[in-house]
Amino acid sequence: MAFFAGAYYLPIYYQVLGSSATGAGVRMLPFSLGASLFSAISGIVVTKTGRYRPIIWLALAVFTLGYGLMYLLDSKSNVAMKVLYPFVASAGLGCLFLAPLVALQAAMPIKDMATSTSTFGFLRTMGGTVGISIGQVVFTNTARKKLAKIPNLNFGTSASNLSENLRRLHDIPDPVQRAAVIQAFSKSISTIFLVHAPIIGFCFVLSLLLRHYTLQRQVVFGDGAPATSGAESADQPNIPYEAGGEQHNDEKNSDDATERV
Repeated sequence: MAFFAGAYYLPIYYQVLGSSATGAGVRMLPFSLGASLFSAISGIVVTKTGRYRPIIWLALAVFTLGYGLMYLLDSKSNVAMKVLYPFVASAGLGCLFLAPLVALQAAMPIKDMATSTSTFGFLRTMGGTVGISIGQVVFTNTARKKLAKIPNLNFGTSASNLSENLRRLHDIPDPVQRAAVIQAFSKSISTIFLVHAPIIGFCFVLSLLLRHYTLQRQVVFGDGAPATSGAESADQPNIPYEAGGEQHNDEKNSDDATERV
């Protein structure tokens, strides 16, 4: 929810300040490239250490902080704030692209891997849709209230009118009124980040309940010996996988070998 809301409404914030669509995309680079960079870094750390829970905990904490900082963005924010605050949010966001999926797959037996992974992707897509919808409601309601306080303003306050008026903000002839309108729009967008920050914080609290499962996978050969591997909890022994064995005939060795992963 929070990721799609940020990726959708942050460019609109830059357009409110006067950027073209292309210029808004360029100003999104700290957010998008930062997320890509930290996604790669988190993947390397998980691969080297086999630990994903600390990554998730730290990422959610930083992500919450980043969205809290992005609430401070308005029409008067300087360049450093516009670059640094989204970059902080992207540091937490990027680490959450991979680690939660790793945590899910580490806990799943092989027979449920496809189902759990597809469900994970479905929930992420549905969350993105909900996040954008929540953002639109927050933006419309907040902007309507702020614009109502500006005297002698001729602006439609429906959702469609507010979206269309984004292109006309800098055409308002009165400089005082123009500055007030741009400030109202920019603060309405930053309020979206304030709404999502507690949601990310709640995710952080829930993530503290995650149990650790080892990422080690073993291949065991033997004459009918049972094979166990995989999801080893921090407070329970290895959980045997339910995948069936597969027999292999070796011309050099008549003994049957059972392979289980």
